[in-house]
Amino acid sequence: MKKTHRQNIVRCPKEITVDLITEEEAAAILGLKKSTMQQRRWLKQPPAYVKTGRFIRYRMADIVAYINSCVVNPKAEG
Repeated sequence: MKKTHRQNIVRCPKEITVDLITEEEAAAILGLKKSTMQQRRWLKQPPAYVKTGRFIRYRMADIVAYINSCVVNPKAEG
C-alpha cells in the first residue's frame, strides 16, 4: 500500500497586501544615505528588512515602526 502525504495549503485573503519599498526609497524617507542603510543592516540595526534572493526591500510598516521608535518626548519642566 502506497502512503500519500497531504500538503498543507494556506490560503490568504485577497485583501492582504504588503507594501515593499526599495533601499533607496527607505533611505530617502529616513533622510539617510543608501550606504548608511547598508551599514545598519551589516551591524544588525533597525529598521527590519526583507531579503528575497539578492534583493533588499523594506516594508513600509517597518519604516513607520522605526520612526515611531525614535520619538523623543521631552519632560516639561515645572
